[in-house]
Amino acid sequence: MKKHLATYNDKFKEEVRREFAGFKDETNRKLAQNVAEIQAQRKDITEAQERVAELEEWNIEAKEAILTLLKQQTKLQEKLTEVEGHGRRCNLRIYNLAERDNESVTELMEGLLRRELALPVINQGPGASRTPVKKRRTERAQNCKNLEDEETMKMEKEREREGKSS
Repeated sequence: MKKHLATYNDKFKEEVRREFAGFKDETNRKLAQNVAEIQAQRKDITEAQERVAELEEWNIEAKEAILTLLKQQTKLQEKLTEVEGHGRRCNLRIYNLAERDNESVTELMEGLLRRELALPVINQGPGASRTPVKKRRTERAQNCKNLEDEETMKMEKEREREGKSS
């Protein structure tokens, strides 16, 4: 019987060793899978963090660009208002005078002044226009160009100041 018990004991030890070896192999395999999954997740998290950082940087740059554009828009709007006002300076506005088709403003004004103020007729050439239309357009275009140049110089000076203060 001792022999039988010794044989049984050896078989039992061998079986336990095999089960532990199988358990050990299975545990190691699962551990390797978990490690691989964790590494993949870390890689995904790192990529996501990089994308978030890029988007935050882009967001800051976009906000700065929008603010710059809004400032430029405000300046251009002010400049447009100024130019429009300048263009209207030499205009004469007459209220309560009906407008007719094919009427000459020069003749209308001469008639009005003669009739209402009893002024003598003096023929001085082109009438109400101070300068020929083409010349006025050229002067206005030059004035606009000068204003643009001034605005460009102001913007460059502001950029220099902003660059120095940064």
